[in-house]
Amino acid sequence: MARAAEYGYPALGLTDVSNFYSALEFAQECRVAGIRPLMGVELLAREGDAVGPVTFLAETGAGYSNLCRLASLAHLAGGRATPELDFRFLEAHAHGVVALLGAPGGLVAADLAAGRWSVAEERVWAYRNRFGAAAVFLLLQQHLVHGDTERNRRLAELAQRCGVGTVAANAPWYHDALTAIRLNASLGEARRQLKVNANYGLLPP
Repeated sequence: MARAAEYGYPALGLTDVSNFYSALEFAQECRVAGIRPLMGVELLAREGDAVGPVTFLAETGAGYSNLCRLASLAHLAGGRATPELDFRFLEAHAHGVVALLGAPGGLVAADLAAGRWSVAEERVWAYRNRFGAAAVFLLLQQHLVHGDTERNRRLAELAQRCGVGTVAANAPWYHDALTAIRLNASLGEARRQLKVNANYGLLPP
């Protein structure tokens, strides 16, 4: 948080995976640093036979309540080990929520990589129909990993086709030690499971 303040960030988002483990501490630290906290969550969303991660941000207090409900529904459906949100639950809990699509590992990015443009468009339109065009964005990330530039180019083109916006974001992952603990391995032994470079830290705007 001190680094974010040093960089002059007016706001910072936190999207824990499948829950809001750090939300309270994050909000408190943001207030101390004079930074607006953006609450969010990354959920595995099931769309038909396919499952992929989607990042959601709360735009309002009602949106935060809806995100909490969606996270609870995911845990009820998939259990604690693999929480999974059924796409049909989104419509009833879309108010005040922003959806970010297109992250590496997500369904939209996979469709574009495979040349399935029509399928990718259908996915974006499905979210646009539930959240509204102003609350759906395609996520552009550049971590200097092979494929990032081409994926971003395709996402930008897809956003134009679907009439939604794009948002540039960096994904600061500080998970090396936690990954090693989960694998019961040293950092050296867990290297294949770790992020490939330092560009997953917090970068200047």
